Amino acid sequence: SLVRAVAPAGHVHTFEFHAQRAEEAAKEFTRNGLLPCVTVRERNIEERGFPCGAPEEEPNYVDLTNQADAVFLDLPAPQKAVPSAAKCLRPNGRFCSFSPCVEQVQRTCEALECNGFTDIKVVECLLRLHEVRAERLARPQLGAQPSNKEKGRPDKRRRSPEPASAGDAAEEGLEQGQGSVQGE
Repeated sequence: SLVRAVAPAGHVHTFEFHAQRAEEAAKEFTRNGLLPCVTVRERNIEERGFPCGAPEEEPNYVDLTNQADAVFLDLPAPQKAVPSAAKCLRPNGRFCSFSPCVEQVQRTCEALECNGFTDIKVVECLLRLHEVRAERLARPQLGAQPSNKEKGRPDKRRRSPEPASAGDAAEEGLEQGQGSVQGE
């Protein structure tokens, strides 16, 4: 977590849109002994921005002007928070926003440029799920072993139909000794 990364000397200010989520987050930080390094507040950052500048009518108001080394946003319209984030960041501070669509990214980049940010980079994070399953594979036939036919058992292997002649093979795009494998 960010709190563990900055502890013990740094501090994280987190703002939650919903009061219930802010309360739950504060309890979680307390349970994990991290509350001395984090402040949790309810605040709509998109509409009100970060607290910087003139004191507001808010309990325990803290002016964050030039106090942040980094700002991390996960908002539907992060471009709305860029002007106040710019005021909160120290020189050479970092701005990070998580956005699921390119239109949000474009609007945020435009807002960053308008607010004096430079060296703007966009990184796409792709998630690829892999299904891991166990399968039993047939043992390879090594050496000359008798076939099922020679053992008097029916042959249960699935065979692909073979072309009737070399001309048929050419029509199907196969050369002698070649075959094709198709995945599922």
